[in-house]
Amino acid sequence: MTSTRIKYLFTYGSLKSDAICLVGAEERAVLRKEAEFVARGNIAGLLYDVGPYPGALLENRSAARIHGEIWSLPRERTQLMDMLDRYEGCAPSSPAPHSYSRRKVRIRLECGRRVVAWMYLWNGAVRPEARILGGLWEGPGRTVQRSLSEPSQAHRKIAA
Repeated sequence: MTSTRIKYLFTYGSLKSDAICLVGAEERAVLRKEAEFVARGNIAGLLYDVGPYPGALLENRSAARIHGEIWSLPRERTQLMDMLDRYEGCAPSSPAPHSYSRRKVRIRLECGRRVVAWMYLWNGAVRPEARILGGLWEGPGRTVQRSLSEPSQAHRKIAA
């Protein structure tokens, strides 16, 4: 999958900068080193606990939101995205069926602006009782069930 045109990545699970888990620690470190945190954002959808990480399903008709982070990708992003595809198990070399797929989506920033970003979506089955209410994953076995309507203090505007 080409990754040269999309400038942003939306993370909502083990790749988030504040994820409290051992899974993805190396990939988080590489992402922090090579990309730049821009802002928090969200997208219509449902988030599920699928093990040591979450799985996101888009649901355009839902009022539920998936909350995460927007990262500005480096100009030369192919190597970074290839590494992340391998981590998420959706690289061409990954055994099928893939648990995740990388898709181009429109993310709403906390300031209201929208950007196009890559997002890894869950392809597997989910259990209704495993839904993460509030759409914010904080680590394995940790979920938040509060309103996330307040903008973060860390928000920075995206250059037009």
